[in-house]
Amino acid sequence: MSENFDVGTVEAVYQLTNAVLALANVLAQTEPELTKGYLAIAIEGSRMGGHGDALVTEIFQKAFPGQPIPQARPLSEFAPKR
Repeated sequence: MSENFDVGTVEAVYQLTNAVLALANVLAQTEPELTKGYLAIAIEGSRMGGHGDALVTEIFQKAFPGQPIPQARPLSEFAPKR
């Protein structure tokens, strides 16, 4: 990154949210079950940490419109069987 990198908090949150959403959309197309698993764990972790889950839930809903959020469980249960 540039040494002169200066961005406000609100701008940083929006930019990072857009970047994460873009990555989630790509992963939703290439490894949908694994992506759902990671997002479910992120949602649960945010809740348990007392930080709320609104932003991560929104990212899940944008990447998987109309689909329910799965229960958080070990990632090995989400991974594709090869």
